[in-house]
Amino acid sequence: MMKIRFANSIGGRLILWFLVFSLVPLLGISTLNYYTTKNDMTQDAIHNMNQTVDLTAEVLNNWLSEKMDVLSTLGKNPVFATGDKAQIADYLKREYPALPYAEDLLWADQNGQAINSSGKTLNISDRGYFKTAIKGEPTISTMLVSKSTGNNIIPIAIPITGTQGPCVLMMSLKGDAIQTILNKAKFGQTGYTYLFDNTGLVIAHPEKSQVLKLNVVKSDSESLNKIGSEMLKNKQGNGEYVFQNIDKEVAYTTVPNTGWHLVITAPIIEFYSFATKLFYMSLGVGLGVALLVAILAWFISKRIAGPIVTLAEQTDVLATGQLNVKINDGYMGELGTLGRSLKIMTENLRNIVSEVHQSSREILTSAQELKNATEESSSSVEQVARATEEMAGGASNQAESSQQIVQMVNQIASAVDHVNVMINKTVEDTNLAKVSVDEGMEAVANQNQKMRENSEAGQQVAVAIEHLLNQAKEVGAILSTISNIAEQTNLLALNAAIEAARAGEHGKGFAVVADEVRKLAEGSRDATEEIAKILGGIQSRAQEAWEQTNKAKAVIEAQEQAVEHTNSSFAKISEIVKSMGEQMQKVKTSSVEIGEHVNEISGSIETIASVAQENAAGAEEVSASTEELSATTEQMAAAARTLSQLGEKLDKDVAIFTL
Repeated sequence: MMKIRFANSIGGRLILWFLVFSLVPLLGISTLNYYTTKNDMTQDAIHNMNQTVDLTAEVLNNWLSEKMDVLSTLGKNPVFATGDKAQIADYLKREYPALPYAEDLLWADQNGQAINSSGKTLNISDRGYFKTAIKGEPTISTMLVSKSTGNNIIPIAIPITGTQGPCVLMMSLKGDAIQTILNKAKFGQTGYTYLFDNTGLVIAHPEKSQVLKLNVVKSDSESLNKIGSEMLKNKQGNGEYVFQNIDKEVAYTTVPNTGWHLVITAPIIEFYSFATKLFYMSLGVGLGVALLVAILAWFISKRIAGPIVTLAEQTDVLATGQLNVKINDGYMGELGTLGRSLKIMTENLRNIVSEVHQSSREILTSAQELKNATEESSSSVEQVARATEEMAGGASNQAESSQQIVQMVNQIASAVDHVNVMINKTVEDTNLAKVSVDEGMEAVANQNQKMRENSEAGQQVAVAIEHLLNQAKEVGAILSTISNIAEQTNLLALNAAIEAARAGEHGKGFAVVADEVRKLAEGSRDATEEIAKILGGIQSRAQEAWEQTNKAKAVIEAQEQAVEHTNSSFAKISEIVKSMGEQMQKVKTSSVEIGEHVNEISGSIETIASVAQENAAGAEEVSASTEELSATTEQMAAAARTLSQLGEKLDKDVAIFTL
């Protein structure tokens, strides 16, 4: 029998549901009571805090009023009217012991010069309470540090009249005296009361380290600063803040005639501590109830699950194939019905297994006979399939070869067509070449004529240049003669000038003429030299032109020979192009004939290939049919084998049942 986890058993589930139906309502009611009690207790606590803070403020205000009355009574003594500081100091010293709540008594004149109960003099003109009281207004100051004792004090001052004008009588109340009053106003277990002035500075606190140090609007807690600002603005109210990581509730009010703010604060958790205890008590009761319910559910589940377990064990025996098991059906109610139904089902199953066993024997025999028949049929079909495949393979090879031949013939036809195109192009190019050759021969003839004309013109230029050289030589001879004459004339003019100089006054006119002749002779000589130079340049350039003309003549003769050679070459090319055109025309005609024969061959080959493809297709169809027949036979054989195996398996499976 398979092991069942307790959580999945009937007993486990009954216990679970019993616990759910018992604990859920209990937890719901406990939670509801907790939150209801918590809210009610919180509201009651806040109400009590408000009453406590109002009452404490009233007590503190009455206490301060009493001290103000005591101070007023002291101020009516005639000693203050005398203005005698010694008498006043003695009076204050006598009255001081009767005031245990006072730190000191002090009298000051209108200039702030004061004397206290100890006879010590000091100046208090800078104190705020003095400035207010000297103006005729009684005042209660915020907490200060005493100049005489260094202790924390709360000065109260009243104006009095002296012989020299207004004076001030002051009583310094002990800071601890006010704290004693506040300590009586505790709230809850750890709640306390503190006092701060109109600047937010704490002037009374259970923790002395906070006095004159903590400011409720300048602390490290943002929530305290926020509620502190609200307390300075409002006369009374409530709020929440976090201080030293503790959530706190606060109730505050204003102390009349002082401007002070009285605060009562306590941890919020203390408000509903009783509700928390009640909730934990409810949880304890719930756990006890849960235990009782679990024990009760366990007993009930045993009574219910026992018969079911018995039937389950008998069913497990049936599952092993032992159909001869005895089923208990004597239970009451639904379990009895279940037992009877299981007994009937076992009998029916026994009959069915017996019939299945007989049928499996018959199926096994038939399956073996079918297996033998299908194996023989499969062998015959395989032989037919092999023959058909060989025939189909031959036809396919023939069709493929024919197709390849068709492709080769088509390639030849395509090549012939391409050759025809190239031949046509070659014929056209040959005709164009013949035209170009004719044009070239004509151009060579024209060039030959121009070369002859150029040669004749060059010969004429050479003759003219040679004639120019001869004339230049003749001009050179003439210039030489003129130069000699100018030299002789210059010498004669020089001799004439010498002779005129010898003649003295009679020869002056002749000397002038001789000098002019000399100048003309020298000018002629200079001009002749310039002409000679120019003529020399002309002769040099003419000589160079004559030489270049001879060279040009030689080049022209060489060009004439080249033109003659070019003309001969063009004649030969013209003959070759003409012959090639005739040959290409013959090739074109032959190529067209080849193309026609190729097309006829291609058509014949395509017919052969078509017939071969039809044969291959028919063979493939026969082969496919044979393969289908073979596959069907194989499926039949497989089915027969499977049926035989199933028959054997069924016979084995049925054999496990004990009838």
